[in-house]
Amino acid sequence: MDETLQKTSNRKFLIAIGALMAVLIVLLTLSLSSQKEKGVEPPKYASAFLNIDIEAQSAIVLNVKTGKIIFSKNDLSPRPLASLTKLMTVFTAASILKDGATVTVGSNDIKTEGDSGLRIGEKFPLKNLIDFTLVGSSNDAASALASAAKALLPQGVDFSSKMNAVSHDLGLTGFLFENSSGLDGNSVSSGAYGTARDMANLFAHILKTKPELISATRYETITVNSENGLKHRAVNTNEALPFIPGLIGGKTGFTELSQGNLAVVFDPGLGNPYVVVVLGSSEKGRFTDVRKLVSAILSSNKFGEGVK
Repeated sequence: MDETLQKTSNRKFLIAIGALMAVLIVLLTLSLSSQKEKGVEPPKYASAFLNIDIEAQSAIVLNVKTGKIIFSKNDLSPRPLASLTKLMTVFTAASILKDGATVTVGSNDIKTEGDSGLRIGEKFPLKNLIDFTLVGSSNDAASALASAAKALLPQGVDFSSKMNAVSHDLGLTGFLFENSSGLDGNSVSSGAYGTARDMANLFAHILKTKPELISATRYETITVNSENGLKHRAVNTNEALPFIPGLIGGKTGFTELSQGNLAVVFDPGLGNPYVVVVLGSSEKGRFTDVRKLVSAILSSNKFGEGVK
């Protein structure tokens, strides 16, 4: 009798275990399906990222070709952007000003924090000033672009409002721009906020539609000429630049509120570019964080992951 009860008990236990396993399989299947629907790669495509340890408060790795996210950390949390703001500044200005336009540096532009050597009344071809803005992270140049574009906007519309409108038109609703440079407004208010995901999608959009805007940012230094015959040298603020193979473009950012930000787009080969964004790291840690994520991408590509 005891043996019969024991067999019955064992059978019930096995049935319960089987049912539990079935439920777990269903839940796992639903989870993977949900990730696919949200544009997030299933874990098997991102095994190289499982033990990644980065300082950044938020981060993302986006496969531009597939539109899939293969790594994320608080990527929907808005954070101060600092000079990553300048990517939207040049994109918005380029959408208003015509190719071949000339931009004049005004007295208010050089009053912006930081001195990049520009002079009042200096005139630049649009592309030259865009390159100088991004490579050297020049606040003066960003202000000059914003001023030139604002002059063509309807009366009463300021440039930062136009930046917000453009970002919303692109579906990048996590952005909020208060100025064209990303400089902190004060000790508690940033000049711009955004999510790592929106910044990655902005980079991907620029790569697909206006790649010439970021083309100069792959160089360690550039020299641009003004129409006044003056030469201006800009040193790239991206210290990770020499360590990223196939770099297409990048932008740094740092203020007291934002801490270390960095966004890059690179192609490890075969026309398969990736965007990497880190926000809220340390001043030096942002470069280490990006290098770690780039190494993981290279590893996942080596083993055929992250490219599905």
